[in-house]
Amino acid sequence: MKRGFARGLTTIDFLLSGRQSGGSDYQGSGTLASAEIFDPATSVWTTAGHLVTGREQHATAILLDGRVMVAGGYDQNSEALGSTELFTP
Repeated sequence: MKRGFARGLTTIDFLLSGRQSGGSDYQGSGTLASAEIFDPATSVWTTAGHLVTGREQHATAILLDGRVMVAGGYDQNSEALGSTELFTP
């Protein structure tokens, strides 16, 4: 399985397509704003764009139109985030 970044403190969501998304999280040097998509048919992770704000320990929800709502969490300074983003995988 290929993967762009080692991740922790993140979320994994099952998309309507059957693939999985992994979003921003903590990598040891700070938060990441990147997202990746896992295709279980090929066992490969691919880069899927970026969020506006790097965050860790955030909440996510898959919306009916396939977008992912990303809310809250903490920034690279461990400050709580009150923002929400919509991500289109």
